[in-house]
Amino acid sequence: MCLARAYLKDGDEEKFLLDDVVCVNSTGNKVILTTILKEEREVVGSITSVDFGNSAVIVGV
Repeated sequence: MCLARAYLKDGDEEKFLLDDVVCVNSTGNKVILTTILKEEREVVGSITSVDFGNSAVIVGV
């Protein structure tokens, strides 16, 4: 199973959002992140990058 950490990127700054992310969905201008414990966080923005090597999802505003 691949778990990721999610970060919010605003300019040059990256802020930690959520740990143990198992699902990422994008609809319109929102990204919905779901953790292994079914916690959901909805963020306004778009997926900037996914780094499988470092298990990181970057959401840009």
